[in-house]
Amino acid sequence: FQHEVMHICADLVTKGIVEAVRKIGFFTIIADEARSFKTEQLSLCIRYAENIEVRERFLCFIDCSSSRGAEGIYRCIKKALEIRGLQNLPVIAQSYDGAAVMSGHVSGVQQRMKTDHPSAVYVHRMAHKLNLVLVDSCKVNRTAVGFFNVIEKVYNPFAAPSNHQVFLDMQQALGLKPREIVQLSDIQWACKWKIVLAVKMQYTVIIKSLEKLSDPAEKWSIEASGLNQHMRRLQFIACLLIFQDLLNVVHVAHRALQAQDMTLAKASDTIERLKYFFKKCRSDESWSSVWEDITRFCQDHNILQEEANDCQVPKKRRVVKSSATLILDAMNGELKRQFSKESMAIAGAVDSVLKCEKDVQPFLQQYAGPLNINPYIVASEIQYPNYYKLIQLSLTLLVGTVTSERSFSAIRRIRSTMASDRCSSLALLHIECDMTAKLISEDIIDVYASQGKRRMQLHFFSKS
Repeated sequence: FQHEVMHICADLVTKGIVEAVRKIGFFTIIADEARSFKTEQLSLCIRYAENIEVRERFLCFIDCSSSRGAEGIYRCIKKALEIRGLQNLPVIAQSYDGAAVMSGHVSGVQQRMKTDHPSAVYVHRMAHKLNLVLVDSCKVNRTAVGFFNVIEKVYNPFAAPSNHQVFLDMQQALGLKPREIVQLSDIQWACKWKIVLAVKMQYTVIIKSLEKLSDPAEKWSIEASGLNQHMRRLQFIACLLIFQDLLNVVHVAHRALQAQDMTLAKASDTIERLKYFFKKCRSDESWSSVWEDITRFCQDHNILQEEANDCQVPKKRRVVKSSATLILDAMNGELKRQFSKESMAIAGAVDSVLKCEKDVQPFLQQYAGPLNINPYIVASEIQYPNYYKLIQLSLTLLVGTVTSERSFSAIRRIRSTMASDRCSSLALLHIECDMTAKLISEDIIDVYASQGKRRMQLHFFSKS
């Protein structure tokens, strides 16, 4: 009984989503894949604009363990849309991760989807692109590679229980608030600012703890002594302060790009602001301020007192500035490559639509036919029905797959070892709880009663 009622409720929620999409006439596909208890689950979501409010709705989980190729995943998505009656509506965009099986322009899922929906523009999630900017720019810069290698090694000595206690005791002795040093992750680069900030805030504690662990009698003496020397170098301190500022700004942009109501226009503006910030950081005025911070930090931690009158300091300043400039140039170059003018052309058209400007040709070329928009009327005057549809279209275009990623959190909150269809229905009711709360009990009873009558009829006919 519970099993049937749960599926009825899930079907009613799905029906509400489908009816809303049908009123609008087009939607965007969002899909992401993850492993869950020895199975590969594909989370399928859609995005649409109800009136002028952005909606991102979860549809279902699809077990794609036996069909993980591009053709298999494409057929899974196509079948799921057909079951829900969405196959005849135009898909205006599709967003997946950057894996070749999904994003391949020859035979990937996105290209196969375009055979049925030619107007379905592929959008590589922008938050992931921003991670790639950091990954690629830091891989080609030796200074950045060396800095993050040291940051990664800082975690190792203090992971041991006895060394960790030394770290905690040192915090207490210095009267500092307890703050842990977490392990560096290669996945979420935009979150590295937390680790860099922790090292900066706990710099004195780390140095004094490493000095104590550098005693030859200690097990970690060699590692601690080496880390202590690296962390006292001017180049490391410069990178620590520079990356703390850069990653802080990048983290803010990353969080903004993950917002559910983020549009292409807002995303384009966020990226342009980030480019401007990196460019501004290269100025002499900005560098003078950074060098003052580096000098002050060194003085506060007794790093360069013995070199205060050393003639090598100006030379070291030039070397550090050169390294910082290379890092900024690499990041700015990767931003321009990952977010090229071509890829942001539609974003510019979205901005024009939302500002009620007439420079919307990229939009009209892509969507006028599938959405029955008269390009001549739109070009000549802001005619309400056509322009209203353009506004809805602008809001429907997405910048990432955050909704599908978040849906996997629901698996951990429910009994995900249950049957696939049961898990999907329960996840739908949980994720779309606002629609679940609006279900009317009489509707559920009516559907259950009608299903009961069908079962009785089938039983009668089978007997006869």
